[in-house]
Amino acid sequence: MKGKCWMLHPSTMLRRDVVRRIGGYRPEFRVAQDYDLWLRLSEVGQLANLAEPLIRYREHSHAASTRRAVEQLALARRAFEEACERRGVTGTFELTLYREGGRTPSEARTWSYRHCRWISLLTLEAGRWSTSSVYAWKCVALKPWRPGAWWHVGKTLVIWARHTLKNRFSASSAMSGSLMSGEPTENVK
Repeated sequence: MKGKCWMLHPSTMLRRDVVRRIGGYRPEFRVAQDYDLWLRLSEVGQLANLAEPLIRYREHSHAASTRRAVEQLALARRAFEEACERRGVTGTFELTLYREGGRTPSEARTWSYRHCRWISLLTLEAGRWSTSSVYAWKCVALKPWRPGAWWHVGKTLVIWARHTLKNRFSASSAMSGSLMSGEPTENVK
């Protein structure tokens, strides 16, 4: 496999009996258990990816592939070498460190920030204030020195406050309007 392991856990369907037969996840591979499992499964059956995308997969700066990249690479190399030995073949290990073959941790953080900001804006426009606020605060957590992150939190809070006050005033004016018009109201006991 070149560059990256493209078998994603949330998108897989496995036969439990086959996974048990090959020994399941091996604890000694900690952050590369999936890669090791796919290599061993490929020895007893055929693995495939569907052409149609069925999942959205989020990459972020707190993922094991970023935080524990060196350990993951070493364990993946070990799984690959063991697979070659079991199969009696020689091969070239071509997986690279996350920062060598993809985003650096800083780039991943920037990507996560932009993603959170985008989600916050979309949910804000949809009127989902609490969700928007959560993602706005995630922007601040990712880039606290960035004024735009704080501005976005402020914008979310101002719009939420306007919406809340508008709803309270419209509800109280509707209630006072019915009382002042002389319409009968329900007696609460």
